[in-house]
This record gives sequence, C-alpha cells and structure tokens, in this order.
Amino acid sequence: MNTPVAELEGNALIWAVCSALGQPPVISGSRVFYRSESGSWVEPLYIEDVAAVKLMTDDWIGVDRPSNGQTPPVWTAITNSKKPADSRELTTGVVIAHAETLGTAVCRALVLSRHGTEIDIPEQF
Repeated sequence: MNTPVAELEGNALIWAVCSALGQPPVISGSRVFYRSESGSWVEPLYIEDVAAVKLMTDDWIGVDRPSNGQTPPVWTAITNSKKPADSRELTTGVVIAHAETLGTAVCRALVLSRHGTEIDIPEQF
C-alpha cells in the first residue's frame, strides 16, 4: 500500500528505513528484523535517538532542533536526494522531513532521499 513518507512512524518507518538501506526487512509479529552480513537477525531501532545519530553521520543528514518552548516540538531533518530525478518531478535535490522526535525526522529524511515522497508499505502496518 503506497503511503506518504511524511506519515510514517513506528515499525512502518523502521521497515521503510531497512528497505532504503538495502537491508531486506522481515516482519515477525509486530516487529521488524533484517539479516546482518554475519547472518544474525537484527532488530533495528532506527527511530531511537542514538541510532538516528549514526544514520545522520553515515548519510550526511543535518537537523534543526525545535525552538525553545515549541509545542509540540518539531525536529527538521535535511539531506540531499539520492533518488535519480524523474523528468515528471520538480526536484531541488534536497529533501526535508519534519517530526516530533529526532529519530523520526532523520528516518523520514533518509527514506525520502532514497524512495521519494511515497513508499509501498506492507499491509501489516
């Protein structure tokens, strides 16, 4: 089911990040896993702030934190698009994502940069 990346959160967003990183995601129950290069199963926690910082470093994603006292807080993540431009799309080569948490904003920016504004998500989510 095609879902706007700007609406992704939780396990659906983790699934999308795995897909964007080339780690074929597997759903078990309500959780997402991928098989590491060593063959072990990994449950990625990309939306956690600590994991998001690694994604920021690895993928050159910049962030602006919420303003002091902003309610609800809105994080902004910015990166360059890695998706080839489609002749039907107007693109600036930069993607921007917003979310109430650092991890969600970073993950949305990563998925936007590789898949565009929508992604086909399994119906389990």
